Amino acid sequence: MMIQWMLVTVILLPGSSTMDPEIVRELKDLLMDSVKNTVALNDLVTHQTQQISELMLTLSSTQTKLHRMEIKNQLLESQLAALRGDHDRLRNFTATLERRIGDVCDAANNGLAELDDKIIATNNKLVTLEDHVEDMNDEQDSLKISANDGLVEVLASLSTTNSRLATLESGIAGEIEAVKGKIQEMGNEVMIVSGEESNGGSGCAKVCSGTTGRGSTNWINHGDHIQLDVDISMCGFAKLPTITTTIEGGSYIYYLTGTSAIHCSSTSSFRIYLYLSRSYSNIYYKATSNNWNVEWIAVGHTC
Repeated sequence: MMIQWMLVTVILLPGSSTMDPEIVRELKDLLMDSVKNTVALNDLVTHQTQQISELMLTLSSTQTKLHRMEIKNQLLESQLAALRGDHDRLRNFTATLERRIGDVCDAANNGLAELDDKIIATNNKLVTLEDHVEDMNDEQDSLKISANDGLVEVLASLSTTNSRLATLESGIAGEIEAVKGKIQEMGNEVMIVSGEESNGGSGCAKVCSGTTGRGSTNWINHGDHIQLDVDISMCGFAKLPTITTTIEGGSYIYYLTGTSAIHCSSTSSFRIYLYLSRSYSNIYYKATSNNWNVEWIAVGHTC
């Protein structure tokens, strides 16, 4: 703009009165047209810059973690870099145009034509980027739908598993109640055929049962397995009893091993170790959160 006003000043200097007035008028008109074209060009560049800024804000709000979308994001970043380069070249071209405004004929027309081509190319790139953004949004919606479908399947499978667990626990509870009823019916008519030690007196055979209790069972954590020592001293056995155990509680019981394996048994206590299937982990958390406890029956002599 400074060069334009300098040219106008030169034309209007007193010494310029010897120039042909028609030429002076044409030069003035040409300069005014160039100024208007430059202003329009600056407005257009400003508009394009705003469009690019808005597009960058739109792109920055789109996030994804999938590999294909990361590739598309990289492609978008490359295209944005190209747009920034085009924008810089447009600014450089505008500066060059201002410096060469004295050559107001062919240079101005050729520059405007070239600028139009660049603007068309920039608009085409903007349209392409908008299409990419729309495709990514569609793909993100599709992924959300797939994730929701998968969640529905998992919930349905979990519901089926819980139903099976409830049925299994109900059967175990019924069996335990049946055993307890049978023991009650037998009363003092308990016969111990054989045991770990020699039999005691015939009149001192005893059936003793109990549970470590939901929420009161103190499991010992060994990482990949858990341990529990069960106190049976209140039964008063004088000989090593025969002990039968089962595990009662919430979920995952049917994935356990070691539920009926007795270790370190004595007249006053015994120990069990529990392991969980390899497809599951953190057995200690599952034991405490699901209130696992040991229900046991011991048969032995008290004399």
